[in-house]
Amino acid sequence: LIFIMDMCVQFCLMYKRDPAQGEVGSGSQYETNPVKIAKRYLKGWFLIDVLSIVPSMFDIIPVVSGGEDFPSQLKVLRTIRALRLIKLVRLVRTSRLLKRWEAKVSIPYAKLTLVTLSLEVSVAAHWITCMLALMSTFSGNKLNSWLAAYGYCWPVYEDGGAEPTAQCVNAFEL
Repeated sequence: LIFIMDMCVQFCLMYKRDPAQGEVGSGSQYETNPVKIAKRYLKGWFLIDVLSIVPSMFDIIPVVSGGEDFPSQLKVLRTIRALRLIKLVRLVRTSRLLKRWEAKVSIPYAKLTLVTLSLEVSVAAHWITCMLALMSTFSGNKLNSWLAAYGYCWPVYEDGGAEPTAQCVNAFEL
């Protein structure tokens, strides 16, 4: 939902004009014409944004349709959801904006380096934990994954069944 709202905002977001395109003496540095803004977005980031949002539809459609084969579709859906990583390409544009902001704001280089390193370590740790969680979802039985090996999942026998199901700790129980 947030990415869809972001796409709508991009159709209205002014951009800095190329000095060669600006009118002489106008004093305006930003493009305000909605048609030109929309054309620029459609030629640039629009396709990447659409490709990163489309996999989300694979999450919503099975839940809404209420198909009986829903549990078996989850592995396929999780794989398709990984395509949303395309959205990370937008970080390139964000980094350019941060570079411009960094040039305008006077921050000591040592502090800037320390904050940047802290953020990079946090993002790397997050990605590693996401990959570990993804590995456990692809294993057929969570009782045979690292989650059970470290005590985050345990067997639960329901109705005297021979095959146990996995009961796992989630983030809200920690």
